[in-house]
Amino acid sequence: MPLVEVILTYRPESSGATEVRVAATSRRPALLALKGELLEEAREEVTLWSGIDSRVEAMRRADAERLRQVLDTLIPEPCPDPEKAHLRLVQGTEEAEDLDP
Repeated sequence: MPLVEVILTYRPESSGATEVRVAATSRRPALLALKGELLEEAREEVTLWSGIDSRVEAMRRADAERLRQVLDTLIPEPCPDPEKAHLRLVQGTEEAEDLDP
């Protein structure tokens, strides 16, 4: 199964300097927090251009939508219905996953 993780790197300002990996996590709360921040930044970029240049605004809006689609695929939101949280897709059919011992 593919791993989605957030990696924090340090990159010195001097050109040619090597970046250093400081930390990494694949914890869901961190991934969801990053997803929210990235989408908010994309929305702010659309808002910034809305009164300046409608063509750039349209491009930024399309970029934001593509970003949302990619992030929704990689980092799906938690299931809002707890009853369906235990369902999984098995060969094209939904099957209840028994999590009780």
